[in-house]
Amino acid sequence: MKKKVLLLILVLVCIFITSCGKKEEKKELANDEVILENIKYKLDQDEEGYGIKYKIANNFRKTVLINAINYFSENINGSPYFVVRIYHYTDKDLEASIKWSVDDYDKREEVMVGDKKYTKIHFINYNKAETNLYFYGKGPKEYYVFVFTSSLDLSRLEDIFLKSVIY
Repeated sequence: MKKKVLLLILVLVCIFITSCGKKEEKKELANDEVILENIKYKLDQDEEGYGIKYKIANNFRKTVLINAINYFSENINGSPYFVVRIYHYTDKDLEASIKWSVDDYDKREEVMVGDKKYTKIHFINYNKAETNLYFYGKGPKEYYVFVFTSSLDLSRLEDIFLKSVIY
């Protein structure tokens, strides 16, 4: 009887030890992936616009206006929760491009993204959403502007997107 109880206890201890040792593996995101609002965006789709190449996610929704290319997130409760916009100015220097893009802002800085230097402008828009504009000069009067707007932290998306741009 003692042997059966001892054997039972030993089996239970082994089961307990092995089950406690198993931890749920956290999946690492690939370098081109971001998760926002529990939706994965994998920026691996080739796209072109305004003479540049870049990567987008297959679940971005694209619209093209006269002066901008827009990529919207998937909808949550009937509305997108972020947007990425691209503008291309061919007749403005940096200061004119900034003035044309935004009336007022709270922060301006020079940032490096990959091997490219951008002028980054930050402001909070009328919907209380964070807006970051990245200006890149290809020539003295040719500027690309990448605008990221959301109430979420889009820093990883911004980094992935901007590093994919080929001028």
